[in-house]
Amino acid sequence: MPGMDLLIERHRQLAEQFAHGHMTMPPRLGVIILTCVDPRVTLDQILGLEPGDAFVLRNVGGRVTPDVEDDLAMIWFLMELASEPDIPALELAIIHHTNCGMEKMADARVQERIVAAQGLDPQSVAQRAIAAQEQSIGDDLQRLADSPKIPDELVVSGYVYDVTSGKLRQVAEPQSIVRLRD
Repeated sequence: MPGMDLLIERHRQLAEQFAHGHMTMPPRLGVIILTCVDPRVTLDQILGLEPGDAFVLRNVGGRVTPDVEDDLAMIWFLMELASEPDIPALELAIIHHTNCGMEKMADARVQERIVAAQGLDPQSVAQRAIAAQEQSIGDDLQRLADSPKIPDELVVSGYVYDVTSGKLRQVAEPQSIVRLRD
């Protein structure tokens, strides 16, 4: 059975027991998670995430890109609307992982090859490259701090998930964007 057919069959079985129709959009835990598309990064298993707990953003490498900045600005705006007149209380957790495919992109020759082969924007490829996990998270936090789209009140933190041991390690303490901007 092809993969998508199997997933549709699983969906049919799960839909019979669906019990989440009552949930509202604001995440129960006030968390936004940005992580990689890698299928080994299963947030329900890593964090015990349940439906309605958090917003989840994924891209190749789990990096802060212009699209992520836009997504965060829209999420913040929607949460402002939902919590008026209060300011939303949201934390963004960036979770990178070991043995990420984007580590290969740290090699300039590999970047040149993918740009030539796929016609990708060289800046976009370079921005997603991961030379060192902690440094890439630091770069992403700085990118958020430098973005005029990101509100001062957003709290950010960073973690590295080890795909071999299954352990999550904090590499950036939670702090508001305004503190990063100072």
